[in-house]
Amino acid sequence: TGFLADQCGQIWRVRGRDAVGGIGPWSSTGSFVLDLPAPPAPQPLLPEDGVSLPSVATSFDWSEVADPAGVAYEVEVASSDAFAAPIEASATGLADSAWTPPPLVDASRHFWRTRAVDGVGNVGSWSATRSFTIDLGRGFYVGRGQGGAGWVDPCLDAAGGWAFRPG
Repeated sequence: TGFLADQCGQIWRVRGRDAVGGIGPWSSTGSFVLDLPAPPAPQPLLPEDGVSLPSVATSFDWSEVADPAGVAYEVEVASSDAFAAPIEASATGLADSAWTPPPLVDASRHFWRTRAVDGVGNVGSWSATRSFTIDLGRGFYVGRGQGGAGWVDPCLDAAGGWAFRPG
């Protein structure tokens, strides 16, 4: 007896004892891994909190989390920060820390969150909730890149190229 170490492989076997004290042979061994903690919450990355997006089509990205049993991700997008029904878009069992849902149905404010589920079914906490607004009157959002986050206006600049606006 004693404490079992989390994430360590354990091996076990049994044998019986009869009413008069006779002891039988050991069984074949079995093994298991004790996996108590759920994976940590991912950190939402894109879309950034409070941003306005120019399209009903958007992608989501979050930090990867590690767990010895492996992880899959769940994502929810809703029109309420309480994530009450109906959920506008969702996915489960995602292997990657990014997801592109079908286009959202309206130009309005949306909320999103993600969580990890490990390979033995432990469900982690939801990430911080982030919001974004779909504004169909803006240009194309570039996201994070070498030039930073910002917008490319649908109008050409003086040199005949796309105009980039930070933020």
